[in-house]
Amino acid sequence: MHSLFEGIIFSFITESSTISATTYSSILEAGSIEFINILYFICGVNIGASLIPIVILLNISIIPYLLYLLVLL
Repeated sequence: MHSLFEGIIFSFITESSTISATTYSSILEAGSIEFINILYFICGVNIGASLIPIVILLNISIIPYLLYLLVLL
């Protein structure tokens, strides 16, 4: 479940779901991470990629919420 939040944050940083999916797929092939964590991460990336246009459209400052989320983790 931790990978889900990592995926959301990573997609906000890179603003691209393709880069993040490719990065984690290559880490999976290297054998450094389990498959279930990749699935959670890719789901998080897709959620984050869906939230980016909403944040831009509504002009919401997401930084305080991300900092609060990081404190909870």
